[in-house]
Amino acid sequence: MSMIIYLVAASDDELTKMANDNDADLLSEQRYASGRVADADKAWHAIHYCLTGDGMGGSFPAAFLLFGGNPFEADYGYGPARGIDAQTARTIKGVFDELSDSLIDDRLTKAATLADPLYPGFEWNDEDIEYIKHGLNSFKTFISQQVERGEGFVVIMS
Repeated sequence: MSMIIYLVAASDDELTKMANDNDADLLSEQRYASGRVADADKAWHAIHYCLTGDGMGGSFPAAFLLFGGNPFEADYGYGPARGIDAQTARTIKGVFDELSDSLIDDRLTKAATLADPLYPGFEWNDEDIEYIKHGLNSFKTFISQQVERGEGFVVIMS
């Protein structure tokens, strides 16, 4: 089974309603079709490393893919979904804004030499780097759009 992190658009009011709804279908086809869901497929771990410089650690807000936010009752396979409110989304956008191309390249170069490889086990060829950068840009764009809307989002690992 693959681990994928999804970001699901939500207003602060929606986050409050979703937090206690075990039956909320946050990954519905309708949400996807409306552009309210972003995923970076299996590149999430490398994106986390680009944001934090740490494979499994880091501090919030840079480590938002793995830590932080308000846990929901619903579990999509690898722990509870977590709500990120609009104010926190602005802070996370700032992390992405400060991430330069040279820092990304440097961290991806270092990631290739880690003793504990990043999920799912990259070969670190040009295709893998492109895949990771595409996912990173997808998340950056999604979060920027949420901030422009004055909304937050939900982080789901499934």
